[in-house]
Amino acid sequence: MTGHTYTPTNWVDEVPASTPVKYKLTDAVNGVLGDDVTIEVVTSVTPGTPLNATTENNQETGIANAQADANQALIDAAAAQADADLGVIAYNWRDAPYTFYLNGNEVLTTTHKFFYPIPNVAEYANGAELIDVRGGCWDPSSSGQVVILLQKYIHATDTLTTLMTIGLTIDEGEKFSIDSAVQPVIDATKKNFLIGDGILATVTSEGTGVTHCHVDIVLRPIEA
Repeated sequence: MTGHTYTPTNWVDEVPASTPVKYKLTDAVNGVLGDDVTIEVVTSVTPGTPLNATTENNQETGIANAQADANQALIDAAAAQADADLGVIAYNWRDAPYTFYLNGNEVLTTTHKFFYPIPNVAEYANGAELIDVRGGCWDPSSSGQVVILLQKYIHATDTLTTLMTIGLTIDEGEKFSIDSAVQPVIDATKKNFLIGDGILATVTSEGTGVTHCHVDIVLRPIEA
């Protein structure tokens, strides 16, 4: 939204050629009743606010100042919104990415797995929410896709449960899961973790010739 410009009107008082001001009174029937008369108020009248150049110009100045203040308020509001937007960006930076590797130069097999425990850090005192899961490799599969099963380890019950309604896959010939035909979906009922819980990644389909395979996760602190 942009501001507006108000151009004040410069009011000027009428100035009679002489005083007192004289009037001509004309009757529709009798014609001119007098052409050099003065009008005098005989009823007592309490003076009101005078309507003259001084009062009108004071009003014009007030309007112009109010418009200038409104324009400055728009500028300040835009600056405040920009700061707020930066705050949102900075707030989102609390999301923490983690990467765990399943293999290195060694060709990937279904024996490869990795367990990632939720770290005991202050930001996860109220728990952590899993908001994203990706996967990748350096040498892609020359035959078949890579499939990685992700399970949630629950410390309180010492149990594992499947973490995703659609698993993590890396298609044949692709380096990244983001290029796969089917994208992984985190089970909304299992996305929250407590310190001591963890994520177990297990290869269930290794493809052919895959090296340096890894899984990336993003955790967001749960606020009190």
